[in-house]
Amino acid sequence: MSRLKNHVLLVFILCIFILTGFSKLINAQSRVQERHMRCIKSQLESWDNIFTHWNHIGKITIDSVFVFDDKKAIRLYFSRSLSYLPIRESTLNNLENSIREILPRRFRAFSFEFYTDGKLLQELIPNSFKIKGKLDKNRIPDTKSIRIPIVQRAIGETFSSGLSSNNIALWPSHGWYYESKLDRWEWQRARLFGTVEELFTRSFVLPYLVPMLENSGANVFLPVERDTQIREMIVDNDRSTEGAKLILPYGIEHKILHKGFMLKDTLSPGENPFEMGSSLQFQTLQSRQEVIGYLPGLLSGDYAVYVTWQPGENRRSQVKYTVCHLSGKTDFLVNQKIGGGTWIYLGTFRFSDEHVQGKEQGVYISLDGQSGETISVDAVRFGGGVGNVARRPAETVLPNQWSLNENHLT
Repeated sequence: MSRLKNHVLLVFILCIFILTGFSKLINAQSRVQERHMRCIKSQLESWDNIFTHWNHIGKITIDSVFVFDDKKAIRLYFSRSLSYLPIRESTLNNLENSIREILPRRFRAFSFEFYTDGKLLQELIPNSFKIKGKLDKNRIPDTKSIRIPIVQRAIGETFSSGLSSNNIALWPSHGWYYESKLDRWEWQRARLFGTVEELFTRSFVLPYLVPMLENSGANVFLPVERDTQIREMIVDNDRSTEGAKLILPYGIEHKILHKGFMLKDTLSPGENPFEMGSSLQFQTLQSRQEVIGYLPGLLSGDYAVYVTWQPGENRRSQVKYTVCHLSGKTDFLVNQKIGGGTWIYLGTFRFSDEHVQGKEQGVYISLDGQSGETISVDAVRFGGGVGNVARRPAETVLPNQWSLNENHLT
């Protein structure tokens, strides 16, 4: 028994010696690492930004540095301004050479890692500009998958190339906006030789560029209104514009969902009209020609037509929308699996307040579909309108009021 105790005691003492040795080794390594970091930081204080031709986007500086002696590596963190540059492999090479030149000789064999805005700098090189290294597969589109467009013509040609099934977000310009600090409406950009940028770019983006992209097969999304029609008619199950009406099929059951579009005269900050009302949900009907009608009332002229729906389970990916207009009718297939809770553009059509043979002018939604699918029925909008978001200055004294003073330039 005493021999066993002596053996255990010997092992315990040996472990203490080993741990003590490791602790001293680790402490020694830490002290060496700290000295290296202090040395490198001191040397890097003399580093000058080599990308001086990009100074207008912000000052590029070294935020912090970390040394990995065991890996013979140095990691440098740069300010976010570096991420604004068009990063190429030559950018990395030039940056690395500028760092090596000012470091002591014993560190020049170390490898470097550069970070900016939480990203490794190499990751900011587009695949098309990579000469060495692996391509980022997350940036390569999966050509095998078949994307269902959010809106497509029911009868029309389909193409395997071009812009078919692609979604493009396009900003035509800024626009006429309310400057709350000055309590007035104004253009965001200054005049340039009598040209207003916000009007000039729209003059070719809306009538030419957007139709060209759409005719090439793309769905184009604009963050601003594309329709210059100042009249607006909205048809909805909650509240509609005067003269408009929603026609539901008789005897067809449906659910009322307590989330949907609500027509309101004036929207206050923080209000989302697509969450203030309700919407209807129908089960699809096989082999039955039941439709829901959105009739805007008296319209005369060209009007953009927008539709909206609410996301939900088992939404149909090809809901048939029919627009009856002055020239006849146009059928669309709308993918309700995506894009819910906002206005989705179908097209611009000419309407007339005169009687047209056939269905009354408006939009009709077919309830036809496969068993188990659902269709969301919410609002339809005709025309761009003039906006209804509340605009007023704060009650406190606002800055920049000096610019209203006629003598502010003196």
